[in-house]
Amino acid sequence: MLNGKHTGQLGVIELKTPHTHRPVRVTNLERTLIDCVVRPKYAGGVEEILNGFERAKDDLSVNRLLGILKKLDYVYLYEKSIYFYLSRTGYSSSQLKMVSESINKSDEASLFFYLDYQIPGKVLDENIGIYYPKKLQNYDLS
Repeated sequence: MLNGKHTGQLGVIELKTPHTHRPVRVTNLERTLIDCVVRPKYAGGVEEILNGFERAKDDLSVNRLLGILKKLDYVYLYEKSIYFYLSRTGYSSSQLKMVSESINKSDEASLFFYLDYQIPGKVLDENIGIYYPKKLQNYDLS
């Protein structure tokens, strides 16, 4: 069991499944992706998160995701990580613009950030200002 930031059930929904008699409480798509971005190792690593963003493309609301992220009020600028994932998996320019505008509102917009902890062979994406694993250098589905 993991414990995290007290959020008042932000992004928690009830979902009926064929395997349970009652609905189960789970996080919605946007909150799940945020949680993955915040703790990549718990989500299988950055490649799995890229795959998750790719698979979520038709269902993800970037506007809702940014709203949840704002309410979570993290100190770290996770918008840069989200921008990285969206840009590598072919999200639209309007979706990228929403995230970019959110980044630019931050006092930390000019600082460099890291996609994950302890990245071996890290590479800097200067456009976003984020270090990422070299193994993702050629990963681009856009």
